[in-house]
Amino acid sequence: MNRIRFAAALTLGAVLLLSWTVPFRKPVSFRTPGTAVVRVEPGSHLPAMTSPVPAAPAPAGPTLPAPLPPEDTTARRATSTNVLSDFALWLESYSKATPSGKAASLPAGLQLARDRAQVMAILMQTNPEQAWDSTLTYSQRKSVPEELAPWMERPVNAMADFELIASTPALGEEAPPLRRGLRIEGQLYESFTFGSALEWTSEPNRAVNALVLPASATPNVAVSPYPTGKSVGLAVISPSPIRVLDGAESVDYLKNLQTEPLCGVSGLPVTSLGTAAVTQTGGSYTTFCRISHTTAVQPVAIADGPSSASTSAPATDLPTTANGNGTANTAWTKGIGKRYIFCRPIFTDYNGYTSDAAVFAAYKGYSNYVVHSSYGQLVPAPIGTDPTQNSYVTPPLSLPGSVADYETGGKDITQDIIA
Repeated sequence: MNRIRFAAALTLGAVLLLSWTVPFRKPVSFRTPGTAVVRVEPGSHLPAMTSPVPAAPAPAGPTLPAPLPPEDTTARRATSTNVLSDFALWLESYSKATPSGKAASLPAGLQLARDRAQVMAILMQTNPEQAWDSTLTYSQRKSVPEELAPWMERPVNAMADFELIASTPALGEEAPPLRRGLRIEGQLYESFTFGSALEWTSEPNRAVNALVLPASATPNVAVSPYPTGKSVGLAVISPSPIRVLDGAESVDYLKNLQTEPLCGVSGLPVTSLGTAAVTQTGGSYTTFCRISHTTAVQPVAIADGPSSASTSAPATDLPTTANGNGTANTAWTKGIGKRYIFCRPIFTDYNGYTSDAAVFAAYKGYSNYVVHSSYGQLVPAPIGTDPTQNSYVTPPLSLPGSVADYETGGKDITQDIIA
């Protein structure tokens, strides 16, 4: 009996204690995933969960754009190629059309020329070598109508001032760290290049072979302001200063000459073999009797870099100025078309002399060495028959002394050769 009373008293005490503490509890919130916040007050029953209250919609925010797909550079290249090829096809059709057909197709050609100029301007800045390879041939340039000429790039072979500028762009500006400029007859072109020409440093009065495109042809192509002046257009510079005229241009050039020139290698009349060829360096022309001679005098050291010296073709130079003197940057160490005299002495105790074939072989080897070792800064003139324009090989010269007289006897071989 006492045990029952004790249990009842204990139960009553627990109930009284619970009734005293519950009213002072704070409200409790429960969040169930996928439902609204349910507020449960003390002493109330939990709502039935069989029909959950829908979640309140999240506040509307800015809609993020879908991520851009990766740039399709292949498609861009294809588009560029299509524009260039479309213009070439139009130009071919235009050159064969009747006068009325030409007039009818001119508006389409004008639009293609504008599109092509945009493509060339972009290629000049992003892929100079492709831009160089995409230029029009001489025959194509001749067939371009006058109305389209302002949108065409043009070849320039001249002496020009080349400058390389390293700069840090101002805050907020975007500009390449290295900028190249070409000043041709006082006109400044923002320039781009490829190959070994990327290693060029600033140099005035340098022989360059380039393509130029006026800024007026590409008003919609963005170009960063040039640091040292206002650019009048874009240029691509070839690593080689020598421009080899194609067959049609060579024929036209030779037609305009009053007298037939001589080959810069063999000394023969250039048309004697029916394979005349012409090159241009620093604005001056040199003629050859064989097409192969133009490759024999290419300064491959400039095009391929000094490492190719063991496999490159012999390099000699071509141009002279109007008065017959080579282009001299300095007296002895730089210049295009430096002339040499190759002497063939006959000594009193030695009757032999250097043959023509040995002279050519030795001179080509020497010329190649000079071009490579000077990084194209010193280029000898080719051997020819005119000593005012070419390097010259003397006939065999009989000297009054023996080999020993000149080696150890004190005789001056230079004075005896001149005499």
